[in-house]
Amino acid sequence: MKKNMLAFVANIAVLAPYVGFLYAEWLFHQNIPLPLHLLLLAAMMLFTYFVAAPLWLNSFPRKRRFVIYLMISIILILGFVWDLLRTVHSGNVFSLEIFMVPIVLALLFFSVKEAIFVLFLCVMISTVHVLMNFDKTQPGSILSGLLQVGICIVIIFIMDRALKVRASLMNKQHILVENSSAFILGIDRNGKIDLCNPAMCRLLNMKRNEVLDQFFWKVGVRLVNKDADQIFQLLAQRQKVDQMELNISDSYKNTYTYLADTYLVNDDGLASGLIVVLNDITERIVIERKLYELSVTDELTKIANRRHFEKRFDEEVIRSNRYGHPLSLILIDLDHFKQINDTYGHIFGDQVLQTAAKVLKMHVRDTDLVSRWGGEEFAILLPETTLSEAEEIGARLLAKVQETPIPLQDDQSVTVTFSAGVTTRTHDIAKENVIASADSALYQAKQNGRNRVMIDQ
Repeated sequence: MKKNMLAFVANIAVLAPYVGFLYAEWLFHQNIPLPLHLLLLAAMMLFTYFVAAPLWLNSFPRKRRFVIYLMISIILILGFVWDLLRTVHSGNVFSLEIFMVPIVLALLFFSVKEAIFVLFLCVMISTVHVLMNFDKTQPGSILSGLLQVGICIVIIFIMDRALKVRASLMNKQHILVENSSAFILGIDRNGKIDLCNPAMCRLLNMKRNEVLDQFFWKVGVRLVNKDADQIFQLLAQRQKVDQMELNISDSYKNTYTYLADTYLVNDDGLASGLIVVLNDITERIVIERKLYELSVTDELTKIANRRHFEKRFDEEVIRSNRYGHPLSLILIDLDHFKQINDTYGHIFGDQVLQTAAKVLKMHVRDTDLVSRWGGEEFAILLPETTLSEAEEIGARLLAKVQETPIPLQDDQSVTVTFSAGVTTRTHDIAKENVIASADSALYQAKQNGRNRVMIDQ
């Protein structure tokens, strides 16, 4: 709301210099010397180009063509007044020499073809003007008019050559855009879509003739893939965007992630167009996610590895110390695991570890973290858990592991037990002290015959 109000005030305020200019010219026309007249006109031309035009073009994106024509009209009127004042003060025949300056500047709003056409009309008008005033014109003025015609012809020739060079360059760019794996969509200064490569058409699920030469907001209404409306919102903003993530689903409900960049381009002068470029990073994100999972997961048991556990432990210690919440830790050691390996082999031993890890993870909260501490040892981090609650959780986990059979051949199975040490800290928590306390309780559980949970105060 505040932003809209500021834009409204700015659009009203930009009219003040025009009102002041007209007021000064109306009241003090006879008293203002010619140089000051021309200085005021030049200032208003610059103000129109560099202040009013950008502001109104951005404020009224759907009325850009009207705004462009309005800007050109203002410039042409100011240029006409410039030449008229100079003619009145000098007493010479009305000349279009200075008038050509704002005309050429106004052509910045046109395409190259339109500019050539307008310049040609100006040359014709200038030629007719010289011929009509032939008998009143001194030889120097005739020469000046002919030179003006010659200059315009040179300008047309230069622009024609530029058009050919530009066409060649655009052909090369067209080949690159058409064969690019990126998804590219562009609009001109009026908001019409003038660029849409095959990849973007597939993403929009629309044919190219349904997109090109259409106003982008009208195409947005007809979108079959409504997720793609995010792209058209970027067009509507008309702002530079870098590396924005967009999640867009296809017709099969598969979601892909794209990095979006927008580029403001000068479209034949001061009027700006916009290009949106999307790059599919879905595969990269999947790979990064897999790499992350590999870095935090124990390969055998598929639970958190020790490195990830210690990182999470550090975070929970900081949080518990800050808010005064209890933090509990359970250290678990599978009973007689070496004997299991020696009796049934290491493959079965791996199966025992996998089963124990699965049971432990299945019967804790989502906020708890089960990890492989090393060998046949596991560690369970229990945030915001009191000592009695942690002891109860340890006992429940022991029962669940003990009642889970691990199948052998010939329809036989084996069950395992574990020894566990439990500790809790509520203030001045230090990771090393917590681990040492839980390890001490685990040692007591082993000394007392295993298959039990012990707590350390």
